[in-house]
Amino acid sequence: MKTGRTGFAQKSYGLSERELKILELLAEGETRGQIGSSLNISVHTVGTHLTNVYRKLGVRNQAQAVAKWLRHKLPPTVANVFC
Repeated sequence: MKTGRTGFAQKSYGLSERELKILELLAEGETRGQIGSSLNISVHTVGTHLTNVYRKLGVRNQAQAVAKWLRHKLPPTVANVFC
């Protein structure tokens, strides 16, 4: 398992490596189609992974998932300003 802030998000929420990668790509602004192409998986599979991510993070949509991810990715002082 990874360490640091990303590792904390994985450990705290039980995200798999694939789910975390998809969330990172989503946070970078990629569409589901782009994510599927870059990971060589179908758009449907991306959607399934995102459904699992939303459930594990306890959020309802993409914006909430990205905001929660950013809270763990950014240093605490910056995360408090933006999230």
